[in-house]
Amino acid sequence: MPGFDAPDRTVAAGSHRPLGAGSARQFLFVDDNVYIAQAIQRVAGSCGLEVRLATTAGSFCQRYHELVPDLIGFDLAMPGGDGIELIRFLAAEGCKAPILIITGHDQRVLAAAARLGRERGLNIVETLSKPFSVETLKAALEHLVEAAIVGGAEKTGGAKK
Repeated sequence: MPGFDAPDRTVAAGSHRPLGAGSARQFLFVDDNVYIAQAIQRVAGSCGLEVRLATTAGSFCQRYHELVPDLIGFDLAMPGGDGIELIRFLAAEGCKAPILIITGHDQRVLAAAARLGRERGLNIVETLSKPFSVETLKAALEHLVEAAIVGGAEKTGGAKK
């Protein structure tokens, strides 16, 4: 989809009630499946999050440096780079932002990826298996925001300073 990875691809809070207190939080999400990414963008945007999308691990890493997002989400399986590489990247960056991992893979793969992330010091807060419902996604996003508030991620940004 042309422009999908453009840096200005954002959904702002609009008239919707933001999750948690304060200004809208930036949620960086990457999935090579455009339809899933857009669905997540709509749901997260309706919850008051500013959503930035990427469709490749490379564009995710670039946006991470540009934004230092408050919340992060990614799919484990992507061509040209996968979620395990993103876990390594985020750990090397000292990321403290709450993270949501999504996959269509077996539940054991999802659990292993979450365990790897936690072992590397990442704040893996939620995991979702595809397909998932809008209600399940909203609950996961609410949990991410709560983790950001409790962890102070809204004060320090996604990366260590």
